[in-house]
Amino acid sequence: MQDGPPEESLLGRSGLLKASAKNQLLGRIAEALQVPEAVLYNPPNAVDPQMHATAEAALSIEGAELLRAYMRISDPEERRRILALVKAAAERA
Repeated sequence: MQDGPPEESLLGRSGLLKASAKNQLLGRIAEALQVPEAVLYNPPNAVDPQMHATAEAALSIEGAELLRAYMRISDPEERRRILALVKAAAERA
């Protein structure tokens, strides 16, 4: 006979779930939600650290390209206009 919820039987003394216990618990959660277990292991909205790093690198490259292009504009008035345009676009984002 159990005194608490079934999940408590999956907890170790340290309070941390072991890998097999995690799998069992995720299986029960998936069953309760009526979804495949795979959805809980790899949710569609999960952040992929590798993709995040790739996106940051791409933004860094684009930023450097933008700065190089900006620095090639010799007309000070045109540079101010472009800077204002970029700032306004950033505020809308």
